[in-house]
Amino acid sequence: MSSTRHLRVFVSSTFVDMHEERERLAKEVFPKLRSYARQRQVEFTDIDLRWGITQQEAESGETLRVCLEEIYKCMDSPIFFIGILGYRYGWIPGELEERIKESLEKDPRFSGLLKDYPTDRTSITELEVRFGVFKNLRLNEGMKVFFYIRDEEASRKKLKELRIEQGEEEFKRVKEIIEELEELAKRHPNIQIRQYEDTEELASLVEEDLTKEIDRLFPADEVPDPLELVRIQHRTYGESRLKSYILDKTLFEEVLKFLDTEGGYLLITGESGVGRSSFMAYLARYLREKYKDALVIEHYTSAGSEAPLLQHILRRLVEELERFLGHKEEEDKEAIEGMLREKKEDVKPEEKLRDQVLELFHEASTLGKKVFVLLDG
Repeated sequence: MSSTRHLRVFVSSTFVDMHEERERLAKEVFPKLRSYARQRQVEFTDIDLRWGITQQEAESGETLRVCLEEIYKCMDSPIFFIGILGYRYGWIPGELEERIKESLEKDPRFSGLLKDYPTDRTSITELEVRFGVFKNLRLNEGMKVFFYIRDEEASRKKLKELRIEQGEEEFKRVKEIIEELEELAKRHPNIQIRQYEDTEELASLVEEDLTKEIDRLFPADEVPDPLELVRIQHRTYGESRLKSYILDKTLFEEVLKFLDTEGGYLLITGESGVGRSSFMAYLARYLREKYKDALVIEHYTSAGSEAPLLQHILRRLVEELERFLGHKEEEDKEAIEGMLREKKEDVKPEEKLRDQVLELFHEASTLGKKVFVLLDG
């Protein structure tokens, strides 16, 4: 079973000749998959940048950076890429604005791609496929990508209907990409290539393939309990903050000094965007690795709609601590619910939960157990 219960899938294709296909996927297929995934306590997000690119971004070349960044964000997902190819080579960005070109060339994630495939000679669809699949070293880790290739005869007919002119050289370039994909798929069985003739068949194939993959990754009989789902939610959020994170070693060393003390509270402050959440995620991973027998609770107030609510945070702390200390689950649940049912006007539910958290901390301390709570927000 996958430890990340969020599927974030980038949809790549040319636009004008694939409008009908992408409409069908966005309005019918993906909502069905989203609903199906939620039955397994999984979030499914499709990234379709038809809806997210402004005219100004397209003209400046910002489109390319947005696309590559979104593909990179999807690379934590066990299914992360769907390519739909219809024998149209597509839009070539051309020369980028200098500021965008410089930023991409300095970014180690993208610099090699643009050196091998310059933007004045390569379509944005090919760049998406090259970056997402051909240059993705993580394919060996079992990540899954799907390609759906419209039959060449049907593709030529579609282009003719839409009055899209394309020379044989462009057809040849698309054929070469497809042949390369087929060769790569022989070495990577997690690359699946399917042929289709019309939108109806494509919709059926995508729904069938991704439903099977959701079943494989998240079996119905392995849905985690509610507390484990909350843990996964926060750990997944934390891991997403670690991409391209550069550790502040001075801060880290200061925190390690604090950890050598008898315990207590440490407050780390900083302006938005300086990397507090990333640091917290790094620290949580370090603590889990160093203290195998300790309880490490990482909680990010931006990780979900309930995450910033005080009662939710306190209730989670109670459940985590009681499970860690070996209390019986049913007794714990009854105790919490009974406590919250009490109707004393002078005592709020949050105060009762807080008192219980403090009692549990004291119990853990008495037993000599280590507990780390990392609260970000």
